[in-house]
This record gives sequence, C-alpha cells and structure tokens, in this order.
Amino acid sequence: MTEPTKILFIGLSCVGDVVMTTPVIQVIHKKYPDASIDFVADRRSSVLYENCPYKNKIYIKDKNKFMRGLPGLLADLWQQKY
Repeated sequence: MTEPTKILFIGLSCVGDVVMTTPVIQVIHKKYPDASIDFVADRRSSVLYENCPYKNKIYIKDKNKFMRGLPGLLADLWQQKY
C-alpha cells in the first residue's frame, strides 16, 4: 500500500471539535510526515488552523454564499483529487 500524499481534514464550524481533534492531527502528521494536510473549515474555525504547523491549505466553506458555499468548495476539492 502506498503512503498518502494528500490528506483532507474536514473540521467546519465547531470550535470545540477543532480543539479536541488537535491530537488527531498531530498523530496523522507523525504517521505520514511527507503528506500535505489540508483543512476544510468555516471562517470562524479557520482561525484555529492558521497556526497549525502541519497545514498546507485551508479551504473555507462560506455559508453566506449560494447553497452555503458547497458548489465552490466541492469544485476546489475536486481539482485536488483527494
């Protein structure tokens, strides 16, 4: 089995969940140190990911856009081939 090169972590808006899953992100990075780790978050929780030393990119799900930002988000993620 090949090692993943990209990992997508979906956190969205629950700030408490972001804080509680921080150890999981650390373990994922330790297990796959060469993989880029990207995050999906809303504006409120994205601030918590900004200083994450393991992050590559943060995708913002803008709930104020058409269909809560889902079409644009899915298009962005589709291009990355997770």
